Amino acid sequence: MREISIGISYTEDGYLLNQYKNHKIINTQRIQNPNIIRELMAGIEYEAKSISFTKNYKDLLIYMNTPNKEQKKIIIEDYDKSIESPLISSIVQNVYEQTQSSEIVEIHPASEKLQLLLKKMVLTGTLIGVGTFLVGSLVKLQTKDLHPEIAVVTPMPITTEQQPVEKTEMEKKIETELVTMVEQPPIEEKLLYNQPLMDVEIREHIQKIAEEYEIPFQIMMTIAHVESGGNFNNNGLISKSDDYGYMQINKVNLEVLCEELDITVDEILNDPYVNIEASAYLLKNICNICEEKHGKLINREVYGMYNGWINWDEKPISRNYVEKAEVAEQEFYREDQMVPISELTGMKIQ
Repeated sequence: MREISIGISYTEDGYLLNQYKNHKIINTQRIQNPNIIRELMAGIEYEAKSISFTKNYKDLLIYMNTPNKEQKKIIIEDYDKSIESPLISSIVQNVYEQTQSSEIVEIHPASEKLQLLLKKMVLTGTLIGVGTFLVGSLVKLQTKDLHPEIAVVTPMPITTEQQPVEKTEMEKKIETELVTMVEQPPIEEKLLYNQPLMDVEIREHIQKIAEEYEIPFQIMMTIAHVESGGNFNNNGLISKSDDYGYMQINKVNLEVLCEELDITVDEILNDPYVNIEASAYLLKNICNICEEKHGKLINREVYGMYNGWINWDEKPISRNYVEKAEVAEQEFYREDQMVPISELTGMKIQ
């Protein structure tokens, strides 16, 4: 299935639109007129089929159904910042209401002192972040797919003829109190397998693709390991059995992959990021077959089918492949062998 991905984010200079192909930005536009964004996103709430955050809650993903076997994905990038835009906030809320059910599970009353100060600020036309629409109470929403600590709300701007003025000490104090009152979700640091022979960027990409295609990260890492003999050096290579690139995709699959993913054979051979997604496309079908056959996902079965298809257990070479995969899985890709990405890159999570 061909996928169209558009990223939208809100900045001080306007809206930033990114067009993606195979998870790479192919076009970027900066738009200052919000009406263009409004037209672009018109009717999205009726086309959307699901809404969810990425694993690190940085971006919000909105999947839509479109004609011609295409899947359109709108990405609200840098969500915490972009949701400050009343337009984006309104769009997200409309989509959310159409695709999810919500329930108010906690109400945190603001202190009387804080309410009085907020009301005074409203009367004078002062805008301080969420203060203008949290006068009565701070509400936390719980949803099916959205993080329970994140509420999707539409800011309610206050119309005033007064010119913006610098915040007073009292207003700064209120803003500080509001920040401490609003509960923020903890930052969960991403974990990756500690495989030093594979670039961290490739490991991150495999994890991202595995999440998008709903395939165990462990399975994709194990296959990458076995296909390269643990060296991860298949990019640009064609094997004697006509297997292409990083994940050694067999030639018989190339035509379908090029058509469904809108990619080329050259990209499959020479671009590891494209090759990894093409592999995930095949693996998703294999996982579906495995679950239909056994009622659950069995790693051994997936490894065998990736190498020798449905009758893999009748082929000595495929049985040998599965044995290698199970050894690699236990030696390198157990859950307890995952480490924070900061330990691999030296990054600090703020």
